[in-house]
Amino acid sequence: MLEHSNSGTDSLVNFLDSTSLFTIYFVYPGKPLPTMVLSNEQAEVIMKLNLVLFTLLCSFNSFAGNGKIELKNSELQVSLHPDRFAGAIESIKWKNKEFINIFDHGRQLQSAIQIDGYGECHNPTEAGSSHDGNSSKTTSVLTYSSKYSDSKLLVQTQMAQWSFNRLTGACKKGLDERVKNPLSQHYLNKTIEIGHNNDPQIIRISLTFASLETLVSKNILFELLTGYLNSEFDQFYFLKDSEILKPEKFNDISGNGFPAGSFQTSSQTPIIQADRSGDYAMGIYFPQDQNKNCWGQFQGYVMYKFNLGGHGSNGNATNKWSLAYNENLKSSCFKKEEGYLKRTFEVYLVVGDLKSVHQKLKNLTGAN
Repeated sequence: MLEHSNSGTDSLVNFLDSTSLFTIYFVYPGKPLPTMVLSNEQAEVIMKLNLVLFTLLCSFNSFAGNGKIELKNSELQVSLHPDRFAGAIESIKWKNKEFINIFDHGRQLQSAIQIDGYGECHNPTEAGSSHDGNSSKTTSVLTYSSKYSDSKLLVQTQMAQWSFNRLTGACKKGLDERVKNPLSQHYLNKTIEIGHNNDPQIIRISLTFASLETLVSKNILFELLTGYLNSEFDQFYFLKDSEILKPEKFNDISGNGFPAGSFQTSSQTPIIQADRSGDYAMGIYFPQDQNKNCWGQFQGYVMYKFNLGGHGSNGNATNKWSLAYNENLKSSCFKKEEGYLKRTFEVYLVVGDLKSVHQKLKNLTGAN
């Protein structure tokens, strides 16, 4: 488990050390207890205990009564279900319309990585493993959560291997002998903020991936974020200048790890996925300036259609978008800390109707 920074605690302790006496007002639900005058040593102990208690309360209070963690504002409701999908987002609702498909542990709105070209045979995945199927439990582990407000949340997930000790059609190099357990030594720290920049329809997601240096030798393919939406979200658009256009063609990619009825296309510019009425849509923006001077390649905004049957959040049919970025370990954008390789990215989502999502996406990208 990666250590949580206590730099704030250290600052407070240093401040306490500079005073000979320190007055603390204890306030609990109900009424304040009498004022106590403590020595600096006593104050340090009490302050540390209160900070620990505060952290625990933040974690406990972030869970709703049904075991979920929920964020909400006037427009959006976003939820996670740690027992079932660890830190992956299992639900995004706008005007009470559900966007996210949760048929199995490979869906949701989540992140994953692939190591050194091993594909699904070294493929840490945020929501869980293929072995989890459509069960209510996940192999991934939510190791930390802290809810700062109704609109901001930090979570850390220890990701499961997607296909542990089992070859799939997407294991191009066979099994990786470095993969020893179903639970990987790859972590994801994620901050979710809804209502970014005072706009209730914008979600900012900050992602920091951390992998043991001994588990990576050449490159990491990041699926920074992917959103598996319900089957009715089958209309795709890409931003060209200030307009949105539909892709000319989706290519049949059935086979090679994809089920029959799978189609794909891509764009180098931000995209929108919507239903046919245009009443509900999601826009995706990955700013490219964060990759300047990095030894990596953005794979584009990739769009998929899967004609698999069923409908709704628990149906097998789904359509998705994906952001992939492949980076060589020689890149100066990797940070090495205490034996881990770390890499941070930011992604923005816009949720609403097609017209408003288009406009807000233009505002974000400066394409007006």
